[in-house]
Amino acid sequence: MKRLIALVLTAAMLMTCVSAFADGTAKFWLDKLGEPELAEKIVTAWNGATGMTIELSNYVDVASYQTAVSQSIDSDAAPDFFTWWSGEQLESLMASGKIMALDDLWETIIGMGVAPDVKNAFTYDGHAYAVPYSLLYNVCLYNVDAFAKAGITEMPTTFDEFLADCQKLVDAGITPIGIKNDSWASFIWFQAIVAAYDPALYQGICDGSIAYTDEKMVEVMNIWKDMLDKGYFADPVYYADNFKRFALGEVAIMIEPQTAVADMYRDYGMEAEVNISAFCLPSMSGAKPAVFFEAAPIAIPAKVADADNAKTALAGYFSKEVQTVTAAEEGIILIAGIESDNGTISKITALANDPANTSMLRFYENTPSALRDVALDELSKFMYGEQDAATCLANIQVKADETFAK
Repeated sequence: MKRLIALVLTAAMLMTCVSAFADGTAKFWLDKLGEPELAEKIVTAWNGATGMTIELSNYVDVASYQTAVSQSIDSDAAPDFFTWWSGEQLESLMASGKIMALDDLWETIIGMGVAPDVKNAFTYDGHAYAVPYSLLYNVCLYNVDAFAKAGITEMPTTFDEFLADCQKLVDAGITPIGIKNDSWASFIWFQAIVAAYDPALYQGICDGSIAYTDEKMVEVMNIWKDMLDKGYFADPVYYADNFKRFALGEVAIMIEPQTAVADMYRDYGMEAEVNISAFCLPSMSGAKPAVFFEAAPIAIPAKVADADNAKTALAGYFSKEVQTVTAAEEGIILIAGIESDNGTISKITALANDPANTSMLRFYENTPSALRDVALDELSKFMYGEQDAATCLANIQVKADETFAK
């Protein structure tokens, strides 16, 4: 991941307009640089393309980086661009007025092929204050050979078809869904099933407009419980073990981002669209299927010396030339129309950009952290069979009342 982030950041400015910083210097700050030698190659190309000098300042320690940004953001020492974190940490900067609104830049990059729904992850009080420098799209990955063994030849287009496929897998001696036992991972299938029931219900529990104890949420939890009772979920295991059993065909489906596709090829030789492929979990109601994304932002300080040039530079990040580089190196594609050498990664990107689907910020970033942490614990107890659905939802709602009352 560090290599990915280093690449994305350094590649971001590769194709900026030559006139933007002609004979000048642009400063980029980050805390995620993994391989300096790779970054050096990208920066050399970047400097050659723009005729400018790019100064990258990488902070090894996250706390030191946060301090440096916080202390400089209102001064002339601030960088031209800097990476940050989505969710509450970005919201704090947006609310403070310390970073610049980028609505006009969003008009540009949507026209260049960035999915419009992604803008919501960076929006506060009606304005967007950052653009993505990496997006991880979480969809259902499936083992093609396991599906074939179970006689599944077509991907499900309704939730009932998905459940029927799960039963076919069970009948064939294959556990349908593999999950990991990370303490934070209990939300993964929770968010998927809630959004499959109703995307508006998912957003409502995230923003506090719908209670966790709503009758629709009770129905969702009953659906999840029924799937657990029927053996559709494997026992949670360490994520590397989950990948291994997926490769072996012991489990057939897992929700993971596109980077997992590259991992499965590198570690287990699973070839894209031969041994592994992807689909969106279908809706229960005919609504658009959800593609959950993890978003990391690039922001511009509000007091940047030359806002127009900064925006021009950031627009260059979403050019086909830069996105072709990131696609080839890491499989991270932010715009439609870019093809990866990996057919499954290209498929996932197409799913994320397909207007027939809806992109939604994942629960982990879309819910206030204090509430999220309580929800993760309660959902884990439910998933492990230690707590019933009603108690789980009631306990989460107690924290939701406290959180959204503030």
